[in-house]
Amino acid sequence: MKPRIAILISVLVAMAAWVGLAGLVRQFQPTPPFLAAALALVAIAVSGTTMPFWYLLQRRLAPKRNPKTLVGVALREGVWTGLFAAALLFLRVNDLLNGVLVLVVVVVLFLLETFLQQRGAARLADSAGSANRISTDRSHPARSSAPGGSMARTTARRDAHRRSNAPGSTAPKKAGGKPATAYQRTDKSRPVTKGRQKGDGNK
Repeated sequence: MKPRIAILISVLVAMAAWVGLAGLVRQFQPTPPFLAAALALVAIAVSGTTMPFWYLLQRRLAPKRNPKTLVGVALREGVWTGLFAAALLFLRVNDLLNGVLVLVVVVVLFLLETFLQQRGAARLADSAGSANRISTDRSHPARSSAPGGSMARTTARRDAHRRSNAPGSTAPKKAGGKPATAYQRTDKSRPVTKGRQKGDGNK
């Protein structure tokens, strides 16, 4: 999703949640069902309100990252902020709000966000590494090392050439070990003309 569209939707959802929370607080008593609905509306309203600020902060801290990725991170951090506000309101209503519980909630949310960011970074690194390996394999194809491959044929031709040039060999051979009698004549196989035979008889 594009950042502008995501921010616009977030602002509209936040405005609707704030309006609904105001109507709920004015019209109904803080009984358990309405209290739960009020906590949910607080979480949604705070999440939608803080999401644009988280996006601007992420854009400032990591300007080279993909804007779509930053939208997802900002939305997640906005949700953490909304849950934190709802947790504080719940503790305040039940007279349990103190510094220790607030610190515990902050640490838990911080650890969750750190874990999710490290997991996303590991996925990006794995995808980048696999893409690099695929491009390397395409640019440098592996050579065939099977018995019928090009390396085996080159070795066979080299061995045949060595055998043809060995001291005990009599007939010259082509590359690959084929005899050369089919394309080269020797002195013994050259025919003798009739005129030469008559001249030799007169002598």
